[in-house]
Amino acid sequence: MGRYIEQSDVEDQFGIDNVKVWSDLENADVVNTARITRAIAYAEDRIDSWFRGGRYAVPFVFKAGIDATLIDWASIYAGAKLYRHRGLRDEDAGERIRELVTGGDVGGGVDQDIREFMALSRQFEAEPVRSQPDAPIVVGVR
Repeated sequence: MGRYIEQSDVEDQFGIDNVKVWSDLENADVVNTARITRAIAYAEDRIDSWFRGGRYAVPFVFKAGIDATLIDWASIYAGAKLYRHRGLRDEDAGERIRELVTGGDVGGGVDQDIREFMALSRQFEAEPVRSQPDAPIVVGVR
């Protein structure tokens, strides 16, 4: 489905029933896989945009399979996207999802984790960005 995660990863994070309900804006009691696919694409793009221009090649290329931390982040972002746009609100779930994304009183959250990776206090086993020249390169045609 996605580059980093599948629908099952989002379901593992939030539960099959929650993902089904959050994806079903029409209250048809069906899983809207198109909405889930868009939420996954959004989550993966959001993560890539955090790291674009940094130390890792984006999209990530992992040396030994996709890192579990990245799967966790993308699943949380995708679930949060589905939840936010579902039209209904459940205060307890909404607060818990906000904490997963931005952190809570005890810190943490995906956004904070990503900042730690960007500050190099934590690292992935992923392909680095290849060195780029510091000046423009002129390529002539003969």
